[in-house]
Amino acid sequence: MKRTFIAVPIQPVEPLLEEIEFFKKNLRGVNVKWVDVNQMHITLAFIGETNSKMEQQITDLLLGLTGQFSTSIIDLSGFGVFSSLKSPRILWIGIKENLVLNDLHQYFSSQLQKAGIKVEQRDFVAHITIGRIKQLIDEKKFRDSFNGKFTSANHAVLLSKIVYYESVLRPDGAKYVELASLCIC
Repeated sequence: MKRTFIAVPIQPVEPLLEEIEFFKKNLRGVNVKWVDVNQMHITLAFIGETNSKMEQQITDLLLGLTGQFSTSIIDLSGFGVFSSLKSPRILWIGIKENLVLNDLHQYFSSQLQKAGIKVEQRDFVAHITIGRIKQLIDEKKFRDSFNGKFTSANHAVLLSKIVYYESVLRPDGAKYVELASLCIC
């Protein structure tokens, strides 16, 4: 069984990479596992454990999108955390409302369910995870480092590809392996 998901890969622009580096410097000493910038993405549907029959169905759904969507600009809108500044688990870059992303999420959610494939049932909040916090040792230091300093990230990136990934969990972090992809250029 493979652990899989469908996502839009992100190639961060230089100013965004600089902001992420600034973020990392200001959060030194906080136990953050940073996401490799070459693996940044926006998850459209998290599927989880997938057998080979399901993998083929998912690949067919992805390839069935040919010609239905076109390239889109994704506007980024600041940094944030899930769940809260008191108990942060995920550091992310926000995405301004994007109809193409919303439509893609709806398409995959409904089509996967019709195929009998269960997907994670959370409200869709488009974001790019940049780090995960295992344990927050000093809440005040984190809040002081985070508050008001990391709000810009007002850049745009291009949505031109959708990828069906396998997530391979390793001690140094997850590695995402492309199983199938669709260029929407």
